Order: sequence, then C-alpha cells, then structure tokens
Amino acid sequence: MATHDLLDQPEALEQLYREAPERFHDQFQVLRLKHPDALLTRAWVARLTYDEAPGTGLSLRDIGLVILLSVLAGTLANLPRFFDGLPEAYYYPRHLGFIVFPSLAALFLLRTPPGRSIVLTVTGLFAGGLLFVNLLPRLDDSDTLLLTWMHLPLALWLTVGLAYTGARYREREPWMNYLRLNGETLVYAAIIGLAGLLLSGITVGLFAAIGISVEDLWFTPYLVGYGAAAIPVVAAYLAIYRSRPGQQLAPLVARLFSPLALLVLAGYLGTMLVQGRSPFTDRDFLIIFNAMLLGVLALTVFTLSERPAAGRQTFSDLVCLVLIFMALIIDLVALAAIGFRLASFGLTPNRLAVLGANLLIFIHLVDLLVGYGRFLRDAAPIEAVEGRVTRFLPVYGGWVVFVAVAFPFLFGFA
Repeated sequence: MATHDLLDQPEALEQLYREAPERFHDQFQVLRLKHPDALLTRAWVARLTYDEAPGTGLSLRDIGLVILLSVLAGTLANLPRFFDGLPEAYYYPRHLGFIVFPSLAALFLLRTPPGRSIVLTVTGLFAGGLLFVNLLPRLDDSDTLLLTWMHLPLALWLTVGLAYTGARYREREPWMNYLRLNGETLVYAAIIGLAGLLLSGITVGLFAAIGISVEDLWFTPYLVGYGAAAIPVVAAYLAIYRSRPGQQLAPLVARLFSPLALLVLAGYLGTMLVQGRSPFTDRDFLIIFNAMLLGVLALTVFTLSERPAAGRQTFSDLVCLVLIFMALIIDLVALAAIGFRLASFGLTPNRLAVLGANLLIFIHLVDLLVGYGRFLRDAAPIEAVEGRVTRFLPVYGGWVVFVAVAFPFLFGFA
C-alpha cells in the first residue's frame, strides 16, 4: 500500500502499527514528512509523543533528590559505625524516628514547596524533637523513657504528614491522600525489600562460587544500612510517581533494580578477572548463573513494558543494553563451565538440560542486543525490541516441553 493511501485509511494504519511496528515506523516517517499538517498525521504524532511531555516521566531532578535523601537516611542509620563513641544502645532507641522521617519530609517539601511557614514549622518540630531526646537522661530501666521512644516516632510521622499536606493541613482530603500514600509506600517497601533480598542472595552466591565471601567484606554492613534506610524514601517516591495515570508496579521496580544488577555484574566480572578464579568445577555456580540470567531477562522485559511507544531513548535503555551485553559475557563463561563439566564428567540429563537452556538464553540475549542497538541508533522503533522478546517465548516453550516429555525416554528414566 502506498504511503499516501494511509491518510484515507486510519484502520489500516492502526493495523500496521500493531502487526508490523518496524514497517509502521518507516512508513509513518515518510507520511510525517510529506503530510505534516494532515489531521491523521498530527493525531498520531500527539499519540506517540504524549508520554514525552514534561512531567510525565521520572525526572532527573527527582531522581537526584531521592538519591541525596537516601544517602542522608543511610548516613544517619550508620552513625554509630562511623563514630566509636556513639553506642548503638543509646543512639537507635532515641533517634529511630529521625533516621528516615526527615528525608521523607524533605522529599515532600522540596517536590511541592508549601510555603515558608509550613517549612519552618516542620523544621522546627524535627529540631525540637531531636533536642528533646538528647537532653533526656541516660536510664536503662525507665518505663517512661521507653514510652517516649515508642511514641515519638508516631509524632514525627504526623510531622511528615504536615509536610505532605502543606498549606491544606486543615482539610480532610489531603490527610486521606497521605494515609493512602502510606499504604502504597508500605506495599512498595515490601516489594523493594524482597527484590533486594533476592538480588543480595544472587550476589552472595555468585561471589561464593569464586571463593569470595561478600558478607565478610568491611563495607557490607554499611551497604546494608544504607540500603535499608533508602527503602522507605524510594518507596514513597515511587508511590507518588505511580499515582500518575498508566504507571505500573513491576516496570518501576525493574527500572530501579536494573542499575543495581548492572553494578553487581560489573563487579563480579571485574573480580573474576582480577582474582583469576575459576568457577568451572562448581555445580552451584551454574544454578546461580541461570537464576541471574533469567533475572536479567525479566528486568529487560519489565523495563520494556513500561516505556512509551516512540519515546526518546532514556538512561534506562542504555542500562538495559549494557546489562544484556554483560549478561552475554557471563553466559559465555557459563557455557564454558558447562563444556568443561561435560568433558570432565560426561553427559547427564541435568547437564544437557542446562546446556540447552544456556544456549537458548545466549541466542535470545544476542537477538535483544541487536534489537536494542538498532533502537538506540533510531533504526527501529521500541516495538521491534518488544517483538524480539515475545517471539522467543515459543522457543522456550518448545524446549521445556521437550525436556519434560522426551528426556525421561531418551535417558531411560535415569
């Protein structure tokens, strides 16, 4: 069909968009150049670029603010580790509410400034509370002080609510929104915490496979403290961001953990190279590798599902590209390890199943790498990358069915 004919057939244009995104991308660019003022062209431009409008995405300013406030909360959580003269038994009961709540209040005040009086009031309440708890005597067996440690965080939570409601603190609706936000934040915090535990478990397993105990490294307790303190801040921001229409849960979490996974993979590859460790004889290594590779695919899929069609390239796209590239390198190491085990110990059903799965993942990662590269060069739309994700699902399905049905007969039910 000629490009100009699409102007009179909006149904055909929609069908082309859904069924052949690469061809749609090429033909629409021609249509846009030849007929920029046509109503259908303008409608499609508005549709495809709507999500690029200011304020509809994660802004760099907000991301920088969240990182800064997370670092602040993490530093406050780690103060007893930084100063030997600050006992944990003294610090944490008195200052529990002052670790995260000031960062949350600052997040609300800086994102939507409510006015000078509210800022001064919130700041004064936090400063007054901090001064009060540090003027109280050091008594280990005081019931009244225990009640103070239990109730003061609730008062600080209400102070955060004042920062959120701002000048509308006398109204019912802002406080109801604050309560709803707290519920969303708790859900996000739980999901981020579970995802963090999963990433931590994979990290510990990967490094253990090459003989390095991550738990014994000097900086690990600091990382745990910073990570735990950052969870409420990040969760609160994501809850605010998700309140916009069309924002989904899984893609946001995937975008959050993609850079972290990239750092883990980069650190792991660098450590393997520097230490010269060989994981080839470790069976658990292969299991952890496959879990990690599946995790990379999941992060890529969920990140893809959140980004708008025809949107401009973002930092998340670059992270995904590098993540896929590093996963390819690690998959090559895994394939080499499988080959070593096959040569050393012979063929078994488990080794053949792992070999097949790793080969499929390798081919899929190569396909995704090519697709992302074309997208970043503006040679193909993002829908083409999505097509490379979905078209491989039947291949995975065929392999798992083959293993489930054929392997028992091929190996004599061994």
